[in-house]
Order: sequence, then C-alpha cells, then structure tokens
Amino acid sequence: MSAGLKVLVSVGTDHHLFDRLIGWVEEWVARAPEGTSVVVQHGSSRAPAGVDARVLVSQAELRALMLDADVVVLQGGPGGIIDSLVSGRRPIAVPRLASLDEVVDDHQVAFCR
Repeated sequence: MSAGLKVLVSVGTDHHLFDRLIGWVEEWVARAPEGTSVVVQHGSSRAPAGVDARVLVSQAELRALMLDADVVVLQGGPGGIIDSLVSGRRPIAVPRLASLDEVVDDHQVAFCR
C-alpha cells in the first residue's frame, strides 16, 4: 500500500496575516484524499484546522519538510521559493497582496510572475 500525499504549506515569517491562504488550505483539506498529510507553517496567521500546524520552523527544518513533501505551497516571497528550488521542489507560489493588507507592497506579485 502506498503512502498518502504529503503537502507542505508555508506562509513565511512576515508579521502580516495570510489567512486567505490558510482558508484555502482548510477548504482543500476538507476534500483531500484519505491518507493525505498536510504540514502548515502559519506564522502570525491563525492555525488551520485539520493539519499539523506549526508557528515557525527553522530554515533547515523547512528544507527537510520540503524534501519530504510531494507538493509545496508557499507565500510568494523569494526566500521560501529559493529554499524550495534548492530542495528540488518547484513550489506553487501564492503572492501576498498589499490591497488585502497581507504585505506592504506587491513585490511578491512581481516576483511570482
């Protein structure tokens, strides 16, 4: 029997909330295939239900989680994206939006493009 899908989600370390991504994760987890495991590094955002929620992890632990994950979903900051690529994972990057007070400007939108 094969193991379930392993998903890692990280909102990074910015003090702004990124509850938009947290909500999307909760909606997806509610419909995820049985056996799916999800680790979410949620920072200052609320801890999502139904997952292994962690406030912060070290860069070494984050990279180890990335190596173990089948899918990596990140906020659109350069640091996390670079960590993911260094770990051999092409992430799904979701930019924080200034218009939603998730970040001070839209640099993540430009970086993700």
